[in-house]
Amino acid sequence: MASAGQVFVSYSGRSRPDKDFAVRLLTRLKALGVDVWVYEERGSEVPVGAEINDYCRKQIRQADVFVAVVSESSLESPATRLEVAYALAVFGPGRIFQISTTLQDSTCWPEPYQALAPYKRADASAGRVIDLERCIEDLCARVEAEYSPPIDGAPRLPLVHRLTQEMRQAKPTDKTYEVGGFRHLQQIAMDAASAYGEGRLEHVCSALDALEFELGRTYAGQSFYYPKLIKGVMRLELSGRRAEYLDQARELFEELLHDSNLTDKIDENLYAALAVAAIKRGAFAEAIGHYRQAERVVHARGQVDPDIIHNLVVAGLAHEGSVDVDFEALLDEAASCGVTSDPTLSERLQALRAVVCAKRGNLEAARSHLSIVGHGSSVCADVLFRAAQELTTSLPLNVDRDASHHVEQMFMLALAHSTNETKTTILISLAGLHYSLGRYGEALAELSSVEQTPINHPRLAVEMSWCLGQMGMQDQAEQVLRSAASLPIPDSALLSPSSLKDFFYYRGFAAWLLGEVVQSQRDFLDSRYPHHRDYPLVARRHLPQMSSGRVGTLLKRSLRFLG
Repeated sequence: MASAGQVFVSYSGRSRPDKDFAVRLLTRLKALGVDVWVYEERGSEVPVGAEINDYCRKQIRQADVFVAVVSESSLESPATRLEVAYALAVFGPGRIFQISTTLQDSTCWPEPYQALAPYKRADASAGRVIDLERCIEDLCARVEAEYSPPIDGAPRLPLVHRLTQEMRQAKPTDKTYEVGGFRHLQQIAMDAASAYGEGRLEHVCSALDALEFELGRTYAGQSFYYPKLIKGVMRLELSGRRAEYLDQARELFEELLHDSNLTDKIDENLYAALAVAAIKRGAFAEAIGHYRQAERVVHARGQVDPDIIHNLVVAGLAHEGSVDVDFEALLDEAASCGVTSDPTLSERLQALRAVVCAKRGNLEAARSHLSIVGHGSSVCADVLFRAAQELTTSLPLNVDRDASHHVEQMFMLALAHSTNETKTTILISLAGLHYSLGRYGEALAELSSVEQTPINHPRLAVEMSWCLGQMGMQDQAEQVLRSAASLPIPDSALLSPSSLKDFFYYRGFAAWLLGEVVQSQRDFLDSRYPHHRDYPLVARRHLPQMSSGRVGTLLKRSLRFLG
């Protein structure tokens, strides 16, 4: 990626949390191609005999943007105080970004920091990752760097970056609304993105409806492409809950396709979405047709759109249909399209061929396909793991020993190709399979082999308590639950929204199983899980066997109280 404009970052890393935050911010900016200047990393550039403060002032003058990280450490640092004072003297408002990590109110900050209060772009003191990302996106626009959202395992709202770009390029018809108007619209878009990360898809659609209304009011007579396209993609994701959402998504896509005002905006993402909709209806030939049209659009423009979810289309071809479909031919067609910048495309297609063979019961052929890729491919692990999970829900494993053995082997294939990042998730799912088959000792061993962290500890504790309860080890079950229920909240700035949601959900579950209803209700609300994932609905599946001992008694009492 070509380097963009220079950014001078002023921070102090005297305390470990302040240092860690600054390192994450700098790493993020560098990954986006921003030329970052900080004394701690580039102090060696100061010429021999030169005065350090004079050289830093020179770098500030040469920078396109000055970023002040206001932390507890920086408020006490003479060096950063000098940098801030100089930047305030030479830069206008558009070139100063203030990011606060301190809990102190700005009215209590010493000078010159109080003068930074009007330049606030993000408050990271409470782990507001979405605020920080919005600040980084604005900063990239200021120095003409291409922004892309971070990849941290959390689900990202598809095409949200394209949406903000489209809004940024539009010209408001109401001039009095221009000041601060884009910030308001961007806030709605980011709220939609935040809701998506938390799994609240209906809320995403509501936010997009509100955004369309505001866009129509602010940019009267102008047509917008991405709000409707993203809303259609959300309908596709929701179609698993209600069938009518699929029809609504198709109607939105067709409306976009035939809107003469949007002809010059239609891109390959619309055709990819149409392909996914066709896959969900089982119309594989139609899906390939849409996919090829996406390829033509990309080639005509001469560049690859990183937003197109190529693997979603290809994986859908192998996963959604019946075993009678000629998947090999479909995968050959998909391979010839090449509408992707994904460097792992060949590995993913090979893994999908293995999935096709495995779903047909031919594990030897599956291993043969995977041998071409080799071990340690996270792509293969991801594809195989998804297939194993699907088979777990679609086959009668409790009554068909061959089927259960087959799915178990699928999980083992996924484990063989897993990395440290994916191994934990696969092991927990494999333990769930063994638990459902009554093999509690194996399930407990697999859960015990997972490295515990403050983030995954509550979930592991709850899962292990089920196994211990079924094995009659009630005291041990209570012990692991208490260790989870008493965990402090991890630093939310280090967590993705989905990880923090899981932490609260399972810590609350551990408290609920111990009869600590007040804490469990508070944690459940903080987790923001949908109501249908409430604890009694899950716990009832384990009650017939977990009926003895203190935990079993508390479980039955909680079910009577809440359920």
